[in-house]
Amino acid sequence: MTHLTVDIGNSDLKLGWFQGSRLLSTHRITGWQQLLPKLPTKFVEECKPPVEAENYDLILCSVVPPHVDDVVQAIEQVYGKAHQITIVSPQTPLPKELLIHWGEYPLDQLGADRWVNVVAAYATCNHRPVAVIDFGTATTLNVLGEGNTYLGGMILPGLETFAGILGKKTALLPDLTFQRPDEVLGTSTISCMSSGIYYGYTGLIKEVMAQMRQQFEPKPLYIVATGGMAQVFQDELPSEVNIFDEIDPEWTLKGLSVLYHHFVGQNVASL
Repeated sequence: MTHLTVDIGNSDLKLGWFQGSRLLSTHRITGWQQLLPKLPTKFVEECKPPVEAENYDLILCSVVPPHVDDVVQAIEQVYGKAHQITIVSPQTPLPKELLIHWGEYPLDQLGADRWVNVVAAYATCNHRPVAVIDFGTATTLNVLGEGNTYLGGMILPGLETFAGILGKKTALLPDLTFQRPDEVLGTSTISCMSSGIYYGYTGLIKEVMAQMRQQFEPKPLYIVATGGMAQVFQDELPSEVNIFDEIDPEWTLKGLSVLYHHFVGQNVASL
């Protein structure tokens, strides 16, 4: 059956249409919380389904619980009533095929998107150690070790948060975007800020990734980057610099699809 996966984030609302285990199309609405009354219109204009959506299931996760009903109502207003609606969170009991040992981490403190990312890692990475770094409003890192054990993670300022904080917290400095400067040392306020943002954030991520890999030596750690800013970050690095083993902006949506198939009784564990 066609199913729609929805990842409700703080800044972005992501939708993915699937037919079986095949991802057909994805859509992203940035700043969706400011557009709540206009969400149905945005769906019509920007999120047309690739197939007739008269009979579809809906599965979603959210880090903004108060607006889940608003999003579901907007979806059903545009695409029609969903045949089945599944809302997943870290408190959702997983089927035995997705047996993950969560250790001492309080699941009520684990974001739904982080939880789904770990489930996706379990389902796709053949039980090897995996780190998933998700570039969103916050940049989050989650690590699944051997024995399907969740080892923990990190929460860092997101790339856009890092780049924009000086403009928001000072009277005279502007907002800037993440972009590789021509020179390491700036010769104006703007170029100094640009250099600090670029080399500060790339240095932060490189060090985090290096520390993660060192933790698992001599065994390899497979690192997946996802989130709306993952490709932006990679594109601004020199071509010879490869921090990640894989970049998949749709990782969370695919993780939701894995959960959907398990919950409807079809054991599809491959992304």
